[in-house]
Amino acid sequence: MEQKINRKKVLVLGGSGFIGSAIVNLLISHSNKYDVWVLVHRSYNVQALESVKVIRGSLESLDLSWLDIIQPDLILHMARINGSGTRGRRRAARRGRKASLRLIDRIKLSCPEVHVIYVSGTLVYGDHGEKTVDEECALNPISYAREYIHAETPWMEALDAGEMKVSMMHPPWILGLQSWFGEFFIKFMKRHNQIPLFGNGNNWMSIIDLADCAGLILRYIESEKTNDIFNVFNPNGLIKMRDFVKLIQEETGLEIKKVPVEMITSTFDRATAEAFTFSLKSTSLHDELITTYTYKHLNPKNIIENNLSFSSL
Repeated sequence: MEQKINRKKVLVLGGSGFIGSAIVNLLISHSNKYDVWVLVHRSYNVQALESVKVIRGSLESLDLSWLDIIQPDLILHMARINGSGTRGRRRAARRGRKASLRLIDRIKLSCPEVHVIYVSGTLVYGDHGEKTVDEECALNPISYAREYIHAETPWMEALDAGEMKVSMMHPPWILGLQSWFGEFFIKFMKRHNQIPLFGNGNNWMSIIDLADCAGLILRYIESEKTNDIFNVFNPNGLIKMRDFVKLIQEETGLEIKKVPVEMITSTFDRATAEAFTFSLKSTSLHDELITTYTYKHLNPKNIIENNLSFSSL
């Protein structure tokens, strides 16, 4: 008699977003292990999500009775309420905090054993120059994280208190056409036929391809770890901004255009300038996860080649 496998029930918040879409695709490819529900806000690719259960709504409007119905084993939280400018981000973060507290209260009531994985980023650590930063580093949020961290705080407090199963993921610079790379590099190159070098280029970047970011988060899920912080990173992805830009030049043949901090600030805002000039060398104390994962795009050159191949440059 064939043994029945109990699939893990996963609720994905923000599953139609940049990182969320990649993780949902991985979960779908492991359909023998995972039964997936996805919260989507506004429009989404119906065909891509035809094999999962779709819940329409936002983080704020989600009918929390779904938790009673699903009784999820895992909640992957990648939903963020966005705002424009400092004031907009502050308002969005306040709304996000309220939504987080509402969700936490209902989880404690409906499914207290569920494991929540919250995906954040390394901007929460701040600028560390030449220092290598692991999960024990104190938080000093800069750029967009200066405001958005207020929406994350309830989850960090729940983790610290040990009152729930919570894990925080901190991926670094994720390359993908829907990320900062597409918005600030690909669009700039198409518009100006030049490659932007933001700031002086001396800051360290830890870069990772979207596929490997999603793969490592799945690797963490499969490890059954809980109540942790995990810096999702590629140990071969460390590169200075100026060398990152030179690799793009080798692939495209375009000339490099220096964009000083003052121009970034005046064109966008201070937060954007900080995001492109902060320096951080990411590493992780979860060595067993990093060393047992097989990277699809191992080094900066491979990562850049992969993303440029989809850019129609």
